[in-house]
Amino acid sequence: MYKVLFELAIDHQYFSAGRADIAIVPDEKTDRMMRGQHFLMKNTFNGIRVLTPVYDNGDMKPILTKQDHFAFNLYPTSSIFSQVTELPKAEPDKVILYNNSRIEDEALFLTTTDHSASTFNGYPLVARVEIGVTDQLLAGVEEVHKVVFNAPAIKWKYYFISEDSAQDLSIEDGSNMLVFNQVDITEQADDPLLMSLKKTFPDLSLSLFESDSPVVASNYAVKKLGLLRGGEVIIKHLPNPGVDDGGVKIIKTIQVNK
Repeated sequence: MYKVLFELAIDHQYFSAGRADIAIVPDEKTDRMMRGQHFLMKNTFNGIRVLTPVYDNGDMKPILTKQDHFAFNLYPTSSIFSQVTELPKAEPDKVILYNNSRIEDEALFLTTTDHSASTFNGYPLVARVEIGVTDQLLAGVEEVHKVVFNAPAIKWKYYFISEDSAQDLSIEDGSNMLVFNQVDITEQADDPLLMSLKKTFPDLSLSLFESDSPVVASNYAVKKLGLLRGGEVIIKHLPNPGVDDGGVKIIKTIQVNK
């Protein structure tokens, strides 16, 4: 018979609509301890659960002390992880460490530790997690811990190229999460992309919109972002700038007059 000892969840801003591209691998010492004392590790939607064997009365069979800990290495499982993750800086020969020495809203404490480089399926180690044995664990009370990864945030820009006037255009977010302002392009002489578009399309109208605040990268699309002219919807769903776009989208040949 088993019961959950603790759960480790990956909370990544970018992967809000799915499992983060992270492999959670016990280090060598933890792997030996877990095998020797018959702990089980089960994958969850966003992390793992560690289960402990128990007696019929619910007491744990493994013998643990507060000097013990469970250590896991975290490795990306895709190349996109490095593009969508803002990792804290670590000195050479150190790695990011999450531990439960101090916990805030289930989030593990972030620091660094000495550790040699390693890889898993060709991807480099990005962080370690150490879960120290607490009085709560010894009492058989399940714990939940989070590893939090932040995604980069950048202001979104839309450049519209059209045969029609750029007047009375607006961008509206149906979810009321984002606000866009039209930028006076006559004051953007230092914008190389705008200058290039003017040179390439000298006879067309150009307009530029920018979000009023940085938008956190996410694999969850903003679906109700529309282009309007005088309150009339011209494009119902504007494409979202991708990770590789630098927050920029160029929309060509938009016919706004009806």
